Amino acid sequence: MTDWRYSRAAPSPHYHALLEMYRQMHGDGYRLVVDNAERRQTGDEAFPGDQLQGYLGAVRVLVDETGARTLLDYGTGKGRQYADNLTITTGEGQVFHGIRQFLGVERIDTWEPALGQRTPPPRCDGVVCTDVLEHCFAADLPWIVDELFALAGKFVFASIACGPAAARLPNGENAHITLRPAAWWQGVFDATSSRHGDCDYLICCMTTEGVQWHRRARYETEITAATRFER
Repeated sequence: MTDWRYSRAAPSPHYHALLEMYRQMHGDGYRLVVDNAERRQTGDEAFPGDQLQGYLGAVRVLVDETGARTLLDYGTGKGRQYADNLTITTGEGQVFHGIRQFLGVERIDTWEPALGQRTPPPRCDGVVCTDVLEHCFAADLPWIVDELFALAGKFVFASIACGPAAARLPNGENAHITLRPAAWWQGVFDATSSRHGDCDYLICCMTTEGVQWHRRARYETEITAATRFER
């Protein structure tokens, strides 16, 4: 994660080739391999955007704590998670009509480069990025993660898989092309956030040992404790 030769204006040589593969998968579908058995995901089924729904509780906490009013869904897929008929019912029986109402924000912008959107929307209070980063080439991750923070005024939330995907790219490779342990991702976010003032972040890493959460506030508390000494 030390190669800063690449940027949005000049990404790695693989970036646009990978983007073209995802454009193809959105339209034509792709292979899934589960327990050595194959099946086909149709283009209509491909990347609907439902990953965020599993993390709405965590995002709502960040919205409430930071006072965020606007959000950007970075790598939103087909965006069906924002359908008008989506109903969210809490454990207490509260019913919300749509993600925006559940989160209590005024606006949610969406961005999906594989569907032809070239540059992200303007800066928002919070940026959410679910099931995206592990699909990116490692050489592009420094500028991509930096872009998440540059687009966020108050917080970044990301979910990241640390194991292989069932999906296969058109060239036969596993769709999760950057597989790193949770500690690696935590280090990337710790280092990147240090260049972006007091913007908070929370990441959720799915590993074979279970789910690991990591937040900037906790990291900074740990660093303060580690560097404290008695005179």
